Amino acid sequence: MPRESAPMQGQERHGQSATRLRPRCVIVVAAEGGADALLRRLLPELSAGGYDVRSIAKIALAVQPTPGSITVRSSPQRDVILLGNMVSEAVGPDEAMDWAVSAVVAERWKQLKALQGVFVLAVVDWAAGAVTVVGDMLGIRPFYVSQRQGTIILSDRAEVPLRLGGGRIDPLGLGGWLYFGTPLVERTVFDGVQRIPAASVMTLEGHSTRRSEYWTPPVAEEPIGVEALMDGVYGDFAASVRRLLAPYDRATVLLSGGFDSRLSLLTVLRQGRVKLEAVTVPYNHAERQLAGQLAEMTGVPCRRIEPGGSVWDAFDSMWYVHPDGFPITKNLTYLCATAPGASGPFIDGSISSVAIRCLTADPPDGPPADQEAARSFVWKAHAHWNPHIFFKPAIGERVAALGRQAADELSDAIGWHSKFCLRWDTCQDERRYTPINFLQYEHLAPSVQPFYDRALIERRLRHPNRLFTKDSYHGMLKRQFGNPGALPHSSDLPKGRDLTYVFSRALWKQLPAAMRFAWRHRDVFNTRWLLPRLAAYGAGRSGQMYLLKGLLRLVMLERELNRCGMELDFHNLLA
Repeated sequence: MPRESAPMQGQERHGQSATRLRPRCVIVVAAEGGADALLRRLLPELSAGGYDVRSIAKIALAVQPTPGSITVRSSPQRDVILLGNMVSEAVGPDEAMDWAVSAVVAERWKQLKALQGVFVLAVVDWAAGAVTVVGDMLGIRPFYVSQRQGTIILSDRAEVPLRLGGGRIDPLGLGGWLYFGTPLVERTVFDGVQRIPAASVMTLEGHSTRRSEYWTPPVAEEPIGVEALMDGVYGDFAASVRRLLAPYDRATVLLSGGFDSRLSLLTVLRQGRVKLEAVTVPYNHAERQLAGQLAEMTGVPCRRIEPGGSVWDAFDSMWYVHPDGFPITKNLTYLCATAPGASGPFIDGSISSVAIRCLTADPPDGPPADQEAARSFVWKAHAHWNPHIFFKPAIGERVAALGRQAADELSDAIGWHSKFCLRWDTCQDERRYTPINFLQYEHLAPSVQPFYDRALIERRLRHPNRLFTKDSYHGMLKRQFGNPGALPHSSDLPKGRDLTYVFSRALWKQLPAAMRFAWRHRDVFNTRWLLPRLAAYGAGRSGQMYLLKGLLRLVMLERELNRCGMELDFHNLLA
């Protein structure tokens, strides 16, 4: 039976600040020397302690150890830094890090495709004066590289190079963020600061940079029956769960009314080795009903985190600054991780849309026929927001042009093939959604992502999207687990009052800041249209919530840019 509901903490504290984490890993490669002095300019936090620092003339390293999210191994020859969690198909969990370092030292890049997890591995070879960085398979964990006057700066936060001054906004990074929720390709909000690419190995030595790829997504399709396909999916998933949970003796499922968390809970329960509990935020009736039924049928203790009113009022601060530099609202998983008594690792359903779920849909008449059709489809299907409605017509057209240009750039980088739509999701949607699930709380507790598995993703890429449907997923759950698997999906039940849409006191308290921002930028904003709608939210009309949230994203972005010594100058940016 579900446990008695836990009261939500912080419901009366509606701070307008954003949660941001300090840089945990900064590496400076200075071809002409002086790396240590530059590092200390980049990280004034060093004077307060809490960082481990090592340096030679041309390389300097600062690491802030955080239990559960960063591992450091030092020797006279090299330092190895692992951000996140990593296991390997080839060896046990205790050997994975040493196995990966051996492959890096020997430059056996293709072996690295056996690694699993959301991670970045950095190897600093002090004797050779070289740094090698390995990113995870889809580039989910962000890590950044910037080059300035012959010096290369690596960090887990994009803002770090901006501390030297002279920072500028990347117009295409901003355009991608406005329309798609994240900068596209490897861009960030900041010009000249880019994410390391997916499945990449970058070696930096002096003035030279070498890059290799250790995994290439398959595109060829193979014939198979639906049941055989989905049973193979389950086998891959079960193996992934077994590997990722091998280091732990207990875990917590982030439980919802959907199929992903149900599959996770039932698979871990079947394997039997890990003591399991669940935690859920019942933001509507369907979620409450299904989470309660599943907990009762399986006997798994389930903690309910009750928002009370609007879920946005449950956060001490509803905003989080993504490492890319842009602000975004927090995810419900943050409430689970910060609840009293919460403990990890949390089993997170991220990346399921790429690995198994049917969200990655081709157009009704089949995949786009060519690159131009793909570009058009992306713009119609994936642009999540229409920010140009805020602006006066001429400015709005320029904003839309930047968003489309950023989208076309990513479309061209993917290249045209029959799996274009799925590859778009791996390059964009998952990079957006996955980090806001786990990066927000990983300084509090570790997490594992069992859907992030090479065998699962390759199986998905080798078979037609039309086979991965809600019905085929549900059929697999029924065959594998009987009655618990046969429970409906929350989307098939009446939702009742949805607490993500009701009037939010936290948003209402931020309304004056949004209106002041719009008025201050009235030369670019369509204030005659915008201000009355914002005032309507102030009068209690919750239907304007997402308009207000959209404008507040820009308010928070301006604050973050100001903190980095930059201005949000729409006229120059959109000229």
